[in-house]
Amino acid sequence: MGMLSKIYDKSLCKVRTVTAFICLSDDKNDWENILNVAKLNCQKVANQLMEHGYIVQSLRLVTNPFGEYINTDNFDFAKQDLSDLTNILNKLNQDNPLRLRFAIGEAKTAKEIALLPELIKDYGDLCNACVNIDVDEHGFLDNEKIMNSVHAINHIANITPNGQGNFNFTVNFNCNSFIPYFPASYHRNELGNVLVVGLETPDLLVSALNDIQHEKSQLSHADFMQLAYQTMHQALSQHILPINNIVNNTTLTDNRLPAKPKNKENRSW
Repeated sequence: MGMLSKIYDKSLCKVRTVTAFICLSDDKNDWENILNVAKLNCQKVANQLMEHGYIVQSLRLVTNPFGEYINTDNFDFAKQDLSDLTNILNKLNQDNPLRLRFAIGEAKTAKEIALLPELIKDYGDLCNACVNIDVDEHGFLDNEKIMNSVHAINHIANITPNGQGNFNFTVNFNCNSFIPYFPASYHRNELGNVLVVGLETPDLLVSALNDIQHEKSQLSHADFMQLAYQTMHQALSQHILPINNIVNNTTLTDNRLPAKPKNKENRSW
């Protein structure tokens, strides 16, 4: 099979996730409806992608900073709210062919960062979270937030088996919104509801690059690197463009929610 036929192979470009970025408030009466609409929209996009031959691996939800909707006055209040979220997600997962995963988003204050180790210990896969490190007007990093995060990382390492709770926590530097992968993903209320399609492309790119290896000895380093760039661009385009069309042509349940491949495609609804 030559390169031109290989790059069309949809099994080489998997959909790692369809991720909904949503906004929750401290009114728990709204949680189930918001989560359910997001789940339905993720599933609709996933169904369309699968009908077109793509493998979809997961559905995910990411919220605004958890301190905006979870009671962070103390561990007990926070754990009760996470328990309520767990019950809702378990209910939504009952009839879902693809398991719905969840991230509580960003910890913004020292108090919220300090809560994370115990929350991650007790709620693990539900409690995917991150901290974003900002810079001041002079370009210096927020060292206090860095040190608070270091303490959280050490605490998580000590209270979770083999320190594996740190797979649920990241400290972000220069990370933009709409990262569809956990736990670096986060969301902000002012961005509204958005769907992002995250792709898994290593197999596709390796296959494409393997097809030009025979030209490496015949070209200068610069020319080969340019050829490699063009080859990868062509391979990715064969999937990103049709995936984008599939996403944009999917009718979503709530017109306030859209879908973005990361490689990503996104929309709002």
